[in-house]
Amino acid sequence: MRGIVSIPYATKKPSYTHRPQGAARQGQARARRGRECLLNGCAKEVHLGAGTTSVAYDSNGNTAISDQYIYVNILGFDHDTPADGSGGYTATFGMCAPNVVDGNFVANCEGSVKTTGTKASKAGITGEYVRMESTANNSKGATVMRNYLDSVYQQSLPEDLKAVIVPVKKKASAGNKSSTIKETTENLFLFREVELFGQYGYNADGTQTEAGKNTGTGTKQYGYLRSYAGEGKQYAYYQQLTDPNDLTVLKNALRRSDWWLGASPRAMNSSNFCNVNSRGYADVGSGATGASGVSFGFCIR
Repeated sequence: MRGIVSIPYATKKPSYTHRPQGAARQGQARARRGRECLLNGCAKEVHLGAGTTSVAYDSNGNTAISDQYIYVNILGFDHDTPADGSGGYTATFGMCAPNVVDGNFVANCEGSVKTTGTKASKAGITGEYVRMESTANNSKGATVMRNYLDSVYQQSLPEDLKAVIVPVKKKASAGNKSSTIKETTENLFLFREVELFGQYGYNADGTQTEAGKNTGTGTKQYGYLRSYAGEGKQYAYYQQLTDPNDLTVLKNALRRSDWWLGASPRAMNSSNFCNVNSRGYADVGSGATGASGVSFGFCIR
């Protein structure tokens, strides 16, 4: 595994048209290494500089984020659609709780959140607990969170990473009990419930899915799935970890040092968003004004 995590962010799939054979082989080798990164959960350390904005991220009036390190791993290739409609090879990264294996950072899948040997202050989430909205409403577009993702966290990323992030189209239900799906353009984003678990809790007509009915904890339970259908599909990294007869590995990969927020408005509800608890289970959701952990993703090309 050594050396795989040193691949730069912009690991592009080569175009073989009018390229020398040697260059084509090099491109194929880079693509293979990228696939190995996904399969092995190889993680990369990313520095977030300090930042601030005029909008408070919690009820205490805090506005500044600290200088910190986060860790990300590849979740999938060509999964998210660039907002400009252009083609091209893309890779989506998401934050993770890392372990250190043979000197390399590896996304955690072992059932315990560890940060030994890393500089992370909170494993798998940022150092701040951020709320989605300043009022108890899940249909306004998560304006507080959106402000921090766009105006603070993105601006605090390293310049080489910012240069290759591509805005993508993301889907989520409209909120306020509506199953209508809205599409937005996002640079940094929170994850939809189905993108993580591969399941959702409610069909568009308001009926519960079988997975949504199968609530609770255990090897075959996802937790409390509460999103509507139509918000996307599961990322390849999480899909390879999903065994419907034993979801332990998937939930271990979703564990963080605390609860963390998702982008899915809670179905049949006007004020909550779906989230993931610290044990890696889907949970019934946080109120829009309740600050919780942030674990974001981004897409590069």
